[in-house]
Amino acid sequence: MFIWLDSPMAGAIGASILTGTAAPAHAPAAQDQAWAQVREQIETQAPARIRGRLGTEAGDQVRDQVRDQLWSEFEARARREIRARIEDELWHRIHERLHGQKVRDEVGGRVWTQIREQLGAHVHRSVGGQHDAERLAEFDYFRAHCSITEADRLAGVMRVARSAGRWWPFENAVILTERPTVLHRDGQGRLHCETGPAIAYPDGFAVWAWHGVRLPPDPVTTRPTIDRTDHDSEAEAVVVRTDHSDDKAWRAVVDLLNQPDGEFEVRTHLVDDRAFAGASPDEVVLSALAGQPRLEVVFLADAATMRGEHTLLAVATGSQLDDVDEEEEEDEVELRAEFRLLPTLVNLMHVNLAIGHSDFWSFAYAAADDPDYVYRE
Repeated sequence: MFIWLDSPMAGAIGASILTGTAAPAHAPAAQDQAWAQVREQIETQAPARIRGRLGTEAGDQVRDQVRDQLWSEFEARARREIRARIEDELWHRIHERLHGQKVRDEVGGRVWTQIREQLGAHVHRSVGGQHDAERLAEFDYFRAHCSITEADRLAGVMRVARSAGRWWPFENAVILTERPTVLHRDGQGRLHCETGPAIAYPDGFAVWAWHGVRLPPDPVTTRPTIDRTDHDSEAEAVVVRTDHSDDKAWRAVVDLLNQPDGEFEVRTHLVDDRAFAGASPDEVVLSALAGQPRLEVVFLADAATMRGEHTLLAVATGSQLDDVDEEEEEDEVELRAEFRLLPTLVNLMHVNLAIGHSDFWSFAYAAADDPDYVYRE
């Protein structure tokens, strides 16, 4: 029995239904509606005799066979074949071309992140379909040019990938899902759309993104991209002025930011643009990541910065946010993804994050020790 659904979200819900998993108790109204729609489709397509026998999922078995048996079986052989038949430069070009498409990272990754947040239990029980194009292309190359016949066992998976998105194989049924009907990218191949979702599916499931940065379903207003082309990404912290009420106070902040650190000159990437007036932390992060996707932290000079100690707001860009819950539980410390710090410590924090010497939460711990939640070193 083949059950065809309209998006990977619907597929994940369908897999949950077929294995007897109820919708999350805290599911929002939109998700409740999605569960109802998918359930109706499955009830229509799958006879009761099959629905009652779908407790055994084959997804793990397929994945394990491909990964453990096939890959380990011919990995060493592939290396020998490649070394014997392909010059290093040619292999480099092939590898670069395959990975440069960013099919898995930019499309599958963004979509799957959004689904995982809502249906995490079924995330790893699917086969990638079209989203596995990169890996399957490598296997196909080994098969066609290296005479590695073991890759023929993936012929069926490759065939499905040509016409379907993610899919779930069960013992007596298969759930297949549609590919996107909308897909927008920027000039660098990153998911991006200024007027709507960057990826959308026939049933309405969609992902919003701005220059590769995933947005909430109701995106915030976008601000100009912060161009980091002519700036030292490791040495220069990004400080964005969002309050323009006091120019004298701003000049004092700039002087503090650029105070020498011992014998070392401090340089700061200052963004003094009224286009960011009143911008929220999310908006600033979005603009900063569009110019430098791996940026760990941005600093806001907001209304509070123009008073008192001129503390700035340090905001995590999101790359380390997944670790916060585990840290809080272990140490029973209230950690925040944003906190204030003295201007003279901005460059210190940025450089330590940029070179990987510290992470955002080590500074958040230090701030949590202060009664005003201010990092003072």
